[in-house]
Amino acid sequence: MNTKVFGIGGLILLVALFFGINILAGRAARSARIDLTSQRLYTLTDGSRNIARSIDEPIKLTLYLSDKAMQGLPGLVSYAQRVREVLDEFSAMSGGKIVVNAVDPVAFSEDEDRANEAGVRGSQIAPGVSVYFGLVGTNATDGKEVIPFFDPTAERFLEYEVARLVYSLANPKKKVVGLMSTLPVEGLPFDPLTGQPSRQQPWQVVKELKSLFEVRNVPTTATEIPADVDLLMVIHPKQLGDATLYAIDQHVMKGGKLLVFVDPMCEADPSGADPRNPMAAMMADRSSSLGKVFDSWGLELVPGKIAGDRVFATQVTMRGQGQAIPFLAWQSVTKDGIDRTDPTTGQLTSLNLGTPGILRLKSDEKKEEIKPEEKQDETKKDEAKPEEAKKEGDATTDEKKTEENKPAEAKPTETKPETMPAARSVIALTPLVHTTTQSQEIDAMQVAAMPDPKRLLNDFKPSGQEFAMAARLSLAPGVALHSAFPAGKPAPAEGQTPTDPKAGHVDETKGPINVVVVADVDFMNDRFWVQIDQIFGMARKIADNGDFVVNLVDNLCGSADLLSVRARGEFARPFTLVEDLQRKADDKFRAREQELQQQIQLTQDRIGELQRQRPDAKEESAMILSPEQKVEIDKLEKQMFDARKELRQVQLNLRSDIDTLEAKLKFINIGAMPVVVALAALAIGGFRAARRSGQKKTGSAA
Repeated sequence: MNTKVFGIGGLILLVALFFGINILAGRAARSARIDLTSQRLYTLTDGSRNIARSIDEPIKLTLYLSDKAMQGLPGLVSYAQRVREVLDEFSAMSGGKIVVNAVDPVAFSEDEDRANEAGVRGSQIAPGVSVYFGLVGTNATDGKEVIPFFDPTAERFLEYEVARLVYSLANPKKKVVGLMSTLPVEGLPFDPLTGQPSRQQPWQVVKELKSLFEVRNVPTTATEIPADVDLLMVIHPKQLGDATLYAIDQHVMKGGKLLVFVDPMCEADPSGADPRNPMAAMMADRSSSLGKVFDSWGLELVPGKIAGDRVFATQVTMRGQGQAIPFLAWQSVTKDGIDRTDPTTGQLTSLNLGTPGILRLKSDEKKEEIKPEEKQDETKKDEAKPEEAKKEGDATTDEKKTEENKPAEAKPTETKPETMPAARSVIALTPLVHTTTQSQEIDAMQVAAMPDPKRLLNDFKPSGQEFAMAARLSLAPGVALHSAFPAGKPAPAEGQTPTDPKAGHVDETKGPINVVVVADVDFMNDRFWVQIDQIFGMARKIADNGDFVVNLVDNLCGSADLLSVRARGEFARPFTLVEDLQRKADDKFRAREQELQQQIQLTQDRIGELQRQRPDAKEESAMILSPEQKVEIDKLEKQMFDARKELRQVQLNLRSDIDTLEAKLKFINIGAMPVVVALAALAIGGFRAARRSGQKKTGSAA
């Protein structure tokens, strides 16, 4: 009896231990993870970890997720699991200060009402059926941040979006943006030309910034940037004095964040505006730059040059002409010209730019390897290159070059190595917005004075280079950037009390720099990206220009940890070999198609020429084709037939290459691998049989 009782008790205890150990092991192993992906895609970055660990007060994250409605959508189900894992990682790193709750907002429930009220939007997957997949975060002071919907196509930015939300809740105070501008971006109470009251409203982008940040005006004559400014935003820094440039320089040297918008020819600049003299505005200098500061960084806004692009050229209609024509000086940039890896640009789809400039790093060789006796000749050569796009007949060009060369010869070269060579060797430029290789440097004067889109198009010659029009600047780890003013604060103006130039001066950076430069100002002007309803004042977005600016400000206003959380690698692993085959065949197809179109055009021109050469060209009988024209038409038809046949063959070859690759993959996965496994099993079986046979022979012999 006792034995039976002990046996039953032991069995129950074993079952209890089995389930207990499994439950404990499951909970204990929940935090144990091994990331075997090549780019560590499932491991939080150091920046995200620091943000989660720095939380002082509890943060509540509510994930509104339509679990039941998603069951038929495997893509969303998989991404939902990925979102849960990221939120759990943040919660674990915070030591429990981030509390995550999941709610399934069933249709017509109170949870659905709460989701809508909080700002989470439903995505309709069927008539009357909406899927909710958003996040609402709250802190102890009733602050709220919302991610309306987690887009599976933006998985690379998932960690950044969650980190930004957590950081905003942990730091609820509005960030301070110092706005310095030589343009009336905040509107004008009166017209400076007439002295009459003006209805000029603030630019829409400034309105949006003021709704999200504390925007403070910083005068263009400022000699110091306030210490509580989280981000200095400089728009069109035109002819700033040394004292103001020094203030900007020291802001960066002390670790301040900087966002600069410069322009080789700002169309929004009213300089030279005179109703009595229209030519004054055309000839006025409307360029801007940070001058000495850019020079010390080794950064150059190519003077007097506009970035033109044949692919992105904006279609415009000239007066008196019904047909639209590409205007190379304006660009409608698509995803092909936008950096998809940066959180500020990764989700943008279109940007409208107006006469943008070109950003590039200055070359060490151009300034350091020139011998003194060759400097004049080399200077002439360098200055002649940008003038190649101009028409012949500019009689004053040589005189201007001579005048420009005189100061260059008189200046000693030993003054520049103090800052510029070091800066050029340490700074890195990462393009955020760029042209395609179908680009060209356009002389700004060709656009300033009566632009002719047709002439620009006819003179277009692709450079084969991608020009950076907006870029993020950074330093190599452990490297410092030196001040543009090594002697310290510039001498004060006449009448002011002189001070110690080295007082409070910082000569080099102590950590990374956070600087973004955009080589266009006009793109922020309302006419390039919004349509304003004059009656109701509503703004309808036609491009992502405003979102780009807000994203830049939001990104730069964050902590250094948040700035370090960039887009992760690609989670999807595309068939790159197939894509390469497709791309090569497509390039070949397009090249042949262009050749065909050229052949057709040449043949049509030849037919027209023969038609005009007929003695009876003005008579009605000219409609009757001549033998020569018939021959040309026959040639045209044959060329079209041959070319189309070749194009079909290109497509067939493409399909053949892809089908061959597909067949190989199927053979390896379906046929070869099972054969390899079977052969391995047979080999192991044969080896064991041989070993047993050998053992039997040994035993019988004994």
